[in-house]
Amino acid sequence: SSSQAIVSSASMEWCEYWTLLDQKESHPECSFFSNSKETILRRIGRYPEEVPSAAAPSSPIIPYEPVLSAAPPKCESEKEILDCMECESSCANTNPPCSRDISSCSRGCVCAGGFVRSINGDCIPIESCPILPSEKEAKIYIDNVKRYMPVIVNDLWKFLFGVEQPKNSIVNTPKILSAIFADHF
Repeated sequence: SSSQAIVSSASMEWCEYWTLLDQKESHPECSFFSNSKETILRRIGRYPEEVPSAAAPSSPIIPYEPVLSAAPPKCESEKEILDCMECESSCANTNPPCSRDISSCSRGCVCAGGFVRSINGDCIPIESCPILPSEKEAKIYIDNVKRYMPVIVNDLWKFLFGVEQPKNSIVNTPKILSAIFADHF
């Protein structure tokens, strides 16, 4: 869709905060944040009509003070920020496309910039991700495992149930497995 819909690093909570303080322009990380001050006010229960308007000079103008805590809410880990959960990067997908539209965003603690969610659920530096095989390499692994699966299952069955392998058998599962995966493990 539009270019403003794809973003993966700015914290929505901070961008809301800066928008309400009319300081969004001084924070380039919020350039793709499209929610207006009025949209945020509606969501938190303060409607635009409650905010004094310059168009009504007969009423005393009281500066608007946003209903915010001293600072935006924080996550437990310093490696996490409050943001759209759909936008979180992982080792498998380091740059997920996401929309920061409040109406479709499930907010929660996600890994901050430079960190990604590991398979164990921790936020780790992106450089610490295991090197994943390419699609071509993964297909080779899968094809080889499928080809040797009957042999592996047969040998495992023999091991588990105590049936001896014939002495003249040329099947040697450990040797086959080490040959298949020698370059990768």
